[in-house]
Amino acid sequence: MKTYSALLGIAAAVYFANVQSSNGSTINVSASSLWTDTSINLELGTTVTITASGSWSWAYGATCGPTGDPTDTTPDLSDDFYSGALKGALLAYIGADPTQSHFGDASFWPQASGYWLVGNSLQFTSLYSGELWLGMNDDAGSKNTYDNSGSLTVEVTTVPEPGSLALATLGVVIACGGAFWRRLR
Repeated sequence: MKTYSALLGIAAAVYFANVQSSNGSTINVSASSLWTDTSINLELGTTVTITASGSWSWAYGATCGPTGDPTDTTPDLSDDFYSGALKGALLAYIGADPTQSHFGDASFWPQASGYWLVGNSLQFTSLYSGELWLGMNDDAGSKNTYDNSGSLTVEVTTVPEPGSLALATLGVVIACGGAFWRRLR
């Protein structure tokens, strides 16, 4: 029985260590790319923390940070991806295609949902599974990134949802229990 208790203790330690662990990545998000694929695949319930620093420009001389350009007086919002953010703000998108198959379709933009305003920092729980993309709130309709410059350094940290870790730990416990019972025989 001591061996079985020890195995359960090890499995519990593995579980709680994983609950506290996270995966971090540093990503350079260029203003001259419409979207940057982070290669981070999120699962439903994953906690995501994003912080950004640096400056970029959405048009010649219109320099701003990750929160966007508060001085923008451009009345045409059809070039913005997300209506809830300033021109030039850092956005996040979860899914296969951040342009939603409307690349360059000025009649589709801006959208009122589907994007996360990151700005300097954001923490959220993923409401669905998919690839994490980062981009500037600009050029949705025009696709004209030629006048953009600069880049942001973005830190992305993810913590898996506890249910997935619980299932993995249960698998360890079952495997350890099976080994224990085989040993008793």
